[in-house]
This record gives sequence, C-alpha cells and structure tokens, in this order.
Amino acid sequence: MPGVGAQGGDAQYILSVFGDKVIANVGRAIMYAHDPAREAMKYRDMLNGLRGS
Repeated sequence: MPGVGAQGGDAQYILSVFGDKVIANVGRAIMYAHDPAREAMKYRDMLNGLRGS
C-alpha cells in the first residue's frame, strides 16, 4: 500500500481495512516539509482523528 501523504495513500481507506493494526508511512511528506515537526503533528492528529482517538 502506498504511504500517506506524498505517495497518495488514502488514510481513511487504510484504517477502514486494517483498523488499529496499521502503521502508516508518512516519511517523505514529513522529511521535505518546511517545518517537519509541525507536519508530523498534522499527520498524527489526522490519523488519530480518523481512528476516533
């Protein structure tokens, strides 16, 4: 499955199939961001929101 972010993976679909048993790859979107820490928190919050955490 493609990573979430730069590779175009659909986080909502991935979580609907695998539930809590998935580790989402978001490497490139974070590595090349202007503010990597902020970008990492953005994806963390988005994924946790989709999980319902």
